[in-house]
Amino acid sequence: MKGMLRYIIIKVTYTLITIILIVAFTFFLFYIMPGDPSTILLGKTGFGRLTPGHGSEATSLVQFIREFYGLDRPLYEQFLLHLWHFFTGNWGTSITVHPGASVSDIILYPLLNTIFLCGIATLICAYIGIKIGSFSAWNRGKLSDVALTGISLTLYSVPSFWLGILLLLLFAVWIPIFPLGHAGGEGPNLLMAIMDKIHHLILPLVTYVLTDFAAFSLTMKSSLTDVLTEDYIVTAKAKGLNQPKIHKKHAMPNAMLPMITVIAYQLGYVLMGAIVIETVFSYPGIGLLTYDALIKRDYPLLMTLFLIISTGMVIANAIADILYRYFDPRVKV
Repeated sequence: MKGMLRYIIIKVTYTLITIILIVAFTFFLFYIMPGDPSTILLGKTGFGRLTPGHGSEATSLVQFIREFYGLDRPLYEQFLLHLWHFFTGNWGTSITVHPGASVSDIILYPLLNTIFLCGIATLICAYIGIKIGSFSAWNRGKLSDVALTGISLTLYSVPSFWLGILLLLLFAVWIPIFPLGHAGGEGPNLLMAIMDKIHHLILPLVTYVLTDFAAFSLTMKSSLTDVLTEDYIVTAKAKGLNQPKIHKKHAMPNAMLPMITVIAYQLGYVLMGAIVIETVFSYPGIGLLTYDALIKRDYPLLMTLFLIISTGMVIANAIADILYRYFDPRVKV
């Protein structure tokens, strides 16, 4: 128990250091970009179009922006202020996507939409992938294994944007039974709002699952195939244990260990969202918001999104390492 606690403390410490390094990297990356940030912010807000006769007013506005954002302070103070603002949730204001609005307020709704879409999709992918992968491993070399593996590899190699556009053409244009996009969630009562939300969710969810479940199924097949060649499985078969018992009691618990990493990675990917899928379906999530911020050059919003996505991935990997250590005592610090 003490060893596990020590491992968690070390892992949390490394995670915090990594997050601080990511914040530092983004800060200095934007710092070395050409141009004066205060002038850029002034131009994005529309005041940059002031005529030459407004020179003193423009200068005052630039000075105000520099003082407001701490750009007139020494570099180390700017970095410490940036670090403090990140950990306290003071992420500044949007300059083009939603001018003047708080970045934290802008991110909240898309974040919930992305977690809803990608969270459900990840659970479905994990369930389908584990079932298909374990079935293929138990029937290795048979026609069913070859067919399932071929289908998984084919879908995994299909570009998600192409599949999304194809589904839109089929089921939103030619056979208009689903909407073209957006998140839905509107209706005269709660039940109708939930049904509308599900109706809008089906096509992006199907696209996500079809292009991502193979990561789970192929990993599960490879892991279970290796486990089935272990001595304790051969011994269990020699003792006359039936296949369901061997599968449930001996093979699956050990074969599931690599899935921890895959699931944790996918959960970290949830924060990033499926940028391509959300863009194709105009689904208002983190992915579409990132695309809009990039196209419109909303630097405060873009920096915050990058930090949140990176932090989510780092935390997900740390959780995966801790869970792997907990479930597999063979792993040592």
